[in-house]
Amino acid sequence: MDKELRKVKFTLERIRATIGDIESGGENAEEIMKERIGFFYGFGNFPFFDDEHCLHDQCMGIVEEKSTGKVYNVLPEKIQFINE
Repeated sequence: MDKELRKVKFTLERIRATIGDIESGGENAEEIMKERIGFFYGFGNFPFFDDEHCLHDQCMGIVEEKSTGKVYNVLPEKIQFINE
């Protein structure tokens, strides 16, 4: 690879659940909301449908989790760049 990837801290999208869902583990909230370390590849526009079935684009960061190698689409506000 020609360029070095930037290191980031990130979390996955916050869940839409009640406290009962979180306490019961039904939404796997702890796994979704934990802070992760990874590598930033870039931003991209990803299509999604809203509640009224209208198509929109949303900017997402493409991040690889360091510990697992999994690649996630992450909302920009959930990404923090690390200087090391």
